[in-house]
Amino acid sequence: SELQAGLHDLRLVVDAMDHTGDDLGYALSTFRARAEAQLRAAGIALDWVQPAERVSHRIDTGGTLHLFRFMQEAVTNIVRHSGASRVRIEISDPDTQPGFGLFISDNGTGLDASVREGRGLANLRRRAELLGAMLTVEPGLDGRGLGYALRLPVREGAKS
Repeated sequence: SELQAGLHDLRLVVDAMDHTGDDLGYALSTFRARAEAQLRAAGIALDWVQPAERVSHRIDTGGTLHLFRFMQEAVTNIVRHSGASRVRIEISDPDTQPGFGLFISDNGTGLDASVREGRGLANLRRRAELLGAMLTVEPGLDGRGLGYALRLPVREGAKS
């Protein structure tokens, strides 16, 4: 599993480096394909919600890599620890929400309040900080499991 996780991370790095321009929509579709395969192999269904085909928010290549790693860390945590049967990844509608919002939630077991924060959640917080984003951790699907809400700020020239 460690080798598989390393391979996923390497693919994300290559995808981010191959990524031309700052088209976040393209980056998300690339990630979606990878996440679907990883989740399917673990027997977990993916609900991908993206209101617009084209995401207008712009992000640089370094930001894309941090976003990919954030998303991969969340998906890996779900596969390894949640016991979930379903994951929902939702991209906020830029017409109704300022900035770019990403919400990842599952219907798994969630976090036991007596368990201290692990390396996975600490990594998610660090990635959010590198993106200049706000991260909140909340209940997941139907009040079960975990949900990660990431909100990237609107930057000058961030929308096209």
